Amino acid sequence: MYGDDRLNNHYILRYGLTHEFFQAFHQLTHSDIEIPLTLVRYFHIWIKPFVNAQRTNDQYVQKLQKKHRFNTMKDVQKALSRGPEWKQSLPQVPQRKAILMPAMFAPLALECFHDENVILHVLSNQDRHALNICSLMENMSVYDIVKGLGQVHLSSKTRAELKARIEKLVIQNSDHELFGRPDFKMWLLAHSFRSAKMIDALDQLIRQLRIGVILDQVEITMTTSILSLLARKYGLPFINMPQVLITDRSLIPTRASHYYVWGENYKKWFQKRGIPSSKIKVIGNWKFELAKRNSQAMSRSEFGSRFGIPDTHHILTYTTQPLSSQVNQRVMEWIKQISPSFSVTFLIRQHPGASYDYSSALRFPNIVFVPSTLNLYHLLAITDILMTVSSNTAIEAAMLGKGVFVLQPPIQYDYEFNNNDFNHHLVKAGAGPSITSPTDMKDNLERLTTDKTYLACLQKQGKRFLQKTLQTNPPPSIQIKNLVKRLICNDSSVKKWGIEVCTDKKG
Repeated sequence: MYGDDRLNNHYILRYGLTHEFFQAFHQLTHSDIEIPLTLVRYFHIWIKPFVNAQRTNDQYVQKLQKKHRFNTMKDVQKALSRGPEWKQSLPQVPQRKAILMPAMFAPLALECFHDENVILHVLSNQDRHALNICSLMENMSVYDIVKGLGQVHLSSKTRAELKARIEKLVIQNSDHELFGRPDFKMWLLAHSFRSAKMIDALDQLIRQLRIGVILDQVEITMTTSILSLLARKYGLPFINMPQVLITDRSLIPTRASHYYVWGENYKKWFQKRGIPSSKIKVIGNWKFELAKRNSQAMSRSEFGSRFGIPDTHHILTYTTQPLSSQVNQRVMEWIKQISPSFSVTFLIRQHPGASYDYSSALRFPNIVFVPSTLNLYHLLAITDILMTVSSNTAIEAAMLGKGVFVLQPPIQYDYEFNNNDFNHHLVKAGAGPSITSPTDMKDNLERLTTDKTYLACLQKQGKRFLQKTLQTNPPPSIQIKNLVKRLICNDSSVKKWGIEVCTDKKG
C-alpha cells in the first residue's frame, strides 16, 4: 500500500547496486561497524544519475535482478539488514536507563518522560526548531552532534589504514561500472572519514551517557543508521517510530528491534518487508495526537473574515507536496476551471518544498492562498474537504472528521518522490473519491453543493479509512510511555535482537 511489494526497475537498480556496495566493501570497518552500512542515504544520492540512465535498460536490469535474486522488498530487506555481531549487553551496566531521541521528539519527551533521564540529540533544523519552542525539564539534556563530531579526532594511523583499505578495495573492484570510476574513490574516502568520526562520537555518547533505549523515526541517515548498528552491537533496544508517511526509500534496510506503527495497514506493509509481527506495535501517531490536543482553532466566521470567504461557501483545502511542478500545475488548472458560481472556496497551502509559481491563480475570486506558517490544525478545523495527492494531511483531516478528495493527476517518474505506487496509497485505502480529471472535480463539487447528504457521506468514508490507517485509542503517548518504561526496566518478557533479556531491576 505504501509502496509495491514486488520490485520495479528503479528498486532493482537502487538495491541491487546497494547490495554490491555492501559486498564489495564489507571489509571497510571501524569499531566493528561496516562503514558502507552507514552510507546508504549518501550512496543512493550518488547513484541517482546512473539509476535514472539505466532504468529503461531492461537487459541490464534483468541481469542485476538475476544476480541478486531480488524479486520482492522482503528479499531486499533480508539481504541488506546485515549488522555487527552482539558484543556486550550494555543494559546490564547499573543505571543504564537514559532515553536517547532526536530533539524533534522533545514534545513527546515532555509529555511522557518526566522522571527518566532523556538525551535529545540535535542535528537538523527540525531539531533546533523543537528546542526553540519547548521548555525542557531538568531531567532532559541536549547533545549537539556537530559539536560532538568536533571533539572526535581520527588518528593519523586510523586515517592511513582507512585510506589504504579503500584504495585496495577500489583496485579489486576496478572493473565495476560504478566502483571503478575515479570520482567514486574520492566520494568513498570523504564519507568514510566522516562515518568513522560519527561512529566514535555516537559510541562515546551511548557509553558515557548510559543510554538504555534509542528512539528515532528513520534509520536511513548516517546518524540514525550508526545508532541502529551500535544498538545491535550492544544489545540495546532501537525503536523505529515514523512520524510522517514513509515508503521503502526511507525504510530499507532497517535493523530496529522494535517498530511502533500508525495502524493495521502499516503493520501489514512492514510484515510484507520481512519484519516479524512480534517486533511491531500498532500505537498510532503521537505527533498527530499532541497537535490535535494543543491546537486552538479560530472560528469559521473569524477565519472567513480574515480571508474574505463567504459564510455560505464550502471550504476545500489543497495541501501541496514536493512533487514535480507539472503535478501542482495540473491540479491548479483543474481548480481554475471551477466556475465561481459554485459556492466553494479553495484554500491553497503550499508545501515549502513544492515548486510552482501560483501567481497566475491570484486573480481568481474563489482561490485563496494561506501562509504555510498558519497552524495546520487551525486550517483543518474550518475545512470541509481536504484535497491532496498522498500527504499525511489527509489522515489528519480524517482524524478531525473531515472529508477527503484524493487528487490523482498524472505523475512522472521521479527518483525520490515517485518511484513506486506510494502516491496511490490514499486511493487503495479508500480515503475518499479519486479525482483524476477536471470533470471528476466538477462532478464531485456539483454533488457537494446540491446534495445535502454528500458531505456527511464523505466524512463517514474518512472515518472508515481511518480505522485501519491510524489507531487513536488508547492515546499513542500513553502507549509509548508504558512500552519504553518497560524496556528501560529490562522486563524479562521483552526480546531484543532475538536475545531474551534477563530481568535486572537495578538497571
